[in-house]
Amino acid sequence: MPAHIHNYQVDFHHDITPSALRLSDRRLKAQLDMPYRDCGPYTDVLDATHNLNCQKAVVKVFRIGKLSPHHRHVLTKRLENVLAEWKKHHTHPNISRVTGMVLGFWDLPGIEMPLYSNGNASNYLKALPNVDKHRLICGIAEGLNHLHSQQPPIIHGMVCATNILISDSGAPLLTDIGLGTIPLEAVGVSPFQGDKYSRHLQKVRWLAPEIIDPENVGPPDISTSLNDCTPSTDVYSFGMTILELFTEKVPYHHVRSTPAVINEINNRRHPGRLYCTEVPDELWCILESCWSHNAKERPTTAVLRSRIGALGIHGSGRRA
Repeated sequence: MPAHIHNYQVDFHHDITPSALRLSDRRLKAQLDMPYRDCGPYTDVLDATHNLNCQKAVVKVFRIGKLSPHHRHVLTKRLENVLAEWKKHHTHPNISRVTGMVLGFWDLPGIEMPLYSNGNASNYLKALPNVDKHRLICGIAEGLNHLHSQQPPIIHGMVCATNILISDSGAPLLTDIGLGTIPLEAVGVSPFQGDKYSRHLQKVRWLAPEIIDPENVGPPDISTSLNDCTPSTDVYSFGMTILELFTEKVPYHHVRSTPAVINEINNRRHPGRLYCTEVPDELWCILESCWSHNAKERPTTAVLRSRIGALGIHGSGRRA
C-alpha cells in the first residue's frame, strides 16, 4: 500500500499547531504482510521501502478502531505537535530520528522512522549479551535529561527497553518521544469507560504509582491522572528500565499476572532484591530512589546522569 509522506518543518513553536504539512514527492511502499516487524500496546511496526531510492524505513501504525471525523482531527493535530517537537531534538546523540507523518494507513496517519538494524535495547541484549550496560544507561540518562531540560520539559511518557533503539555504533536512542503522553480522550475514549488501564495494560510494570492509582499516593503537587505524565513519572520508568536492562527480564518478572503487579505497586512493594542479583549494590540504591512512592523524593535526570556516570561498573556488575 503506497502512502504519501509529509515532512515537518523544525521551527514549530511549542504552543502552535502547524497550519499545514508539506507534501514531498517521495512515495513509500510498506510491507503489510504478517508478521509485522514489531508491535506495541496500540501500534504495529511495518517494514517499508521508498520507491524512488529503495531506502529502508519503518512505519509505526496506530491499531485503533474507527474514529469519528472529529476525533480523527483531534488526534492527528496532537500527533503533528508531538512529532514536530520530537523532530526538533533528534540531532541529539541519544534521541532517534523521525522522518514525518505517513498517510494512507487506515483511520490515522502513521509515523515514518529510519530503520535501525540493531533493533531495540531488549533485542540487542539478547543478541549481544556482553554489551556494556553501564554505557547504555549513561546514554539513556543523557537523552532523557536533554528532554527534561527543555522549557517546558518534554515528557517521554513511556520509557522502557522496547522504546530505546540502538544505533549502528551501539548508542542508545530514545524513541517514541511524547507518544505516551497523547491522552485517550483525544480519540474519544473516556478513562471512566471500560478498563481504566486499557492503553497501559501491557506497560504497567514500568508505570509510576501515581499514574496507576492517583488516589493511592496522597495529594500530589501536580494534578495527575491516567494520561498525565511528568518528569518524575519518567524517572520512575527509567529506574524500571535500568532494572530491565541489567536483569534482561521485565520488572516484577517473578509476578506473573498484571493485576498482581498492580497490587504490588499499590502496596508499595518494589521489585525484590533477591530476584535481581544482576544489579550491583551501588546501582540498586539509585534504582530505589527512582522508585520512591513520593514523586517529590525521586531524583531529577540531571542528578541521575551524574550519579550513574560516576559508577565504575559493567553489565556483569564487575568494577572497571
